[in-house]
Amino acid sequence: MVLVLNKPCSTGDRKGNIMCWDLGSGSSSWGVSAAHEGHITALTWQHSASRQQLQQQQDTAGSNCVISGGQDGCVRVWDGRSGDFVAEQAVHVDKRGKGAVG
Repeated sequence: MVLVLNKPCSTGDRKGNIMCWDLGSGSSSWGVSAAHEGHITALTWQHSASRQQLQQQQDTAGSNCVISGGQDGCVRVWDGRSGDFVAEQAVHVDKRGKGAVG
């Protein structure tokens, strides 16, 4: 997903790693190794900014988070500024096994 606001972009790979990129500079802002067991299967940004703030590209960095899902059956939330872990919810995990979140 590419986000115009402050030009961040997040990517996930088959090893379960997440990277946040600054599209303006082309450099990595932060990364999380082994954020999930297996592939990253879902990745999005959540903003509490208003539509008007987003359209005007106002700085709302304090209200951003990255939400990821993986083959481990969990949804995890990361601070969009630092990559720090915020929360986790197992959604496709039971005694029969795990299923990818997507």
